[in-house]
Amino acid sequence: MRVPPVSRIFPLIAGLLLLTAVTPLPAQDGGGQFCLRSFEDRNGNGTLDPGEPPLTAGVSADLRDGDGLVVASGQLDDSPLAAQGVVCFQFLQSGEYTLLVSDSMRQAGGGVIFTRRIEDGGAPTLIDYAAPQQALATAAAPTRGAGNLSQLLPRVGLSLLGALLVVVAMLALGALIWFFALRRPAPSRRR
Repeated sequence: MRVPPVSRIFPLIAGLLLLTAVTPLPAQDGGGQFCLRSFEDRNGNGTLDPGEPPLTAGVSADLRDGDGLVVASGQLDDSPLAAQGVVCFQFLQSGEYTLLVSDSMRQAGGGVIFTRRIEDGGAPTLIDYAAPQQALATAAAPTRGAGNLSQLLPRVGLSLLGALLVVVAMLALGALIWFFALRRPAPSRRR
């Protein structure tokens, strides 16, 4: 069996890695935007009125495409527009999207669902989430520590599992490269 020289294998692998690094994800091809604005609805009318402050924490959103697959998730706490109560999802292709809003500090149930059609390159779609006043009066202050730890542990576990899978895949790839390209055949014994 003839083993290809190393000088032919490494450029091929480097080219494949470079190709995967510069290939954009399909969801990033678009130019549509879906934004969520959260505020305290003090008078209960469902619209943002003067004097009703934005929510700046505790709201999270999952964005699903027309097939029901989660294409993005965001938390108001981590948003660069948190001071205005806004979380935005950008680079969306044209299509119908569903936004599932969860409010850990003010809602006891599952959440609020908004479905809208997003156009590529169109004006950003802005949805208002009005937190009910009675829920705000009884909402507890956010806790640091145990509450956040229970939300953080599944993410850390999933991250570690992903990292382990990447390490195993790289070891397997390295073993294949060594076996087929770098290994020197054992000298044959003739009698």
